[in-house]
Amino acid sequence: MADLLECLIQIRALEETSRRLARLVAAYPPASWQQAPEGHPEAAPVAVLGEMLAAEQRFGEALRTALGRGGEGSRDASPPPSSRGTEVPQLLASFHELRRENLALLAGCSAADLARLHPTWWGGRGTVADLVAEAVASDTERVGNLRRYLEAAAHQPPREGV
Repeated sequence: MADLLECLIQIRALEETSRRLARLVAAYPPASWQQAPEGHPEAAPVAVLGEMLAAEQRFGEALRTALGRGGEGSRDASPPPSSRGTEVPQLLASFHELRRENLALLAGCSAADLARLHPTWWGGRGTVADLVAEAVASDTERVGNLRRYLEAAAHQPPREGV
């Protein structure tokens, strides 16, 4: 019962991520999203948002596979290898759409579905609830990185070509 309750709380946290991202987009100017922190050229906030989009796609594929719905609703939503130059609102809209689809899939899950075992990428076995926990951890880390990188960008002058 505790595991089920924990998973339901984590699903609520997944719902909140889209709102947190929308607030970040509204709070920082577009140039801040393209500017990587000094010494970390790969860490432009737009690239982190692109990573979140790719992670959300993998999360959806893993959910469908674990629930026995392999090809159902699957599509290629991967961002380009570099998200630089990609419009933040476009990445955010794609993330929101994938997250809504994945949350709808989770909304249809029973307690037995959430406890269902499936093969993991490392060769072990995990539950659907484990996938949810991993997605929450990923969101937490990446949204925290976004906040730090955006704050750093707001306090440094724009670099040439950014």
